[in-house]
Amino acid sequence: MVHNDEEGKDYCTGFAFEGEFVADFPYCLDGDVSEVSIEADMPCEVRIISGRELQALFDNDPKMAKMDVKILKNLFKMVYGRDLDHYRYTARSRYRRLIDRCPQVVQMLSLKDIASFLNITPIYLSKLRKEITFGKT
Repeated sequence: MVHNDEEGKDYCTGFAFEGEFVADFPYCLDGDVSEVSIEADMPCEVRIISGRELQALFDNDPKMAKMDVKILKNLFKMVYGRDLDHYRYTARSRYRRLIDRCPQVVQMLSLKDIASFLNITPIYLSKLRKEITFGKT
């Protein structure tokens, strides 16, 4: 989640699914103030490591140093892909892709957060859900 001070609203910037990595990375490595908050809407396993500890692992273990680059590449691909998806897919297609990836997402998360992630209003998301559910496209 990221907060928009001007509007006084929180926006959902992404979802992580089972087995995925979530962090305010690489900002944590430099001791910067976090740009986001990470929230769990369901029970999950969380491993917390400070940026200083993580940087020490990267600095002292050659295998971990390679992980640093892998993490950065994967995060870049994820964020860049999500940005491109807003141009190459309609809101309806982005919603369908999300449902295909995680069919239970509607039961797990609030419609407000799903709409925020898709960059649409909750009202438009309700309309899309109704059209898709009842076959009116």
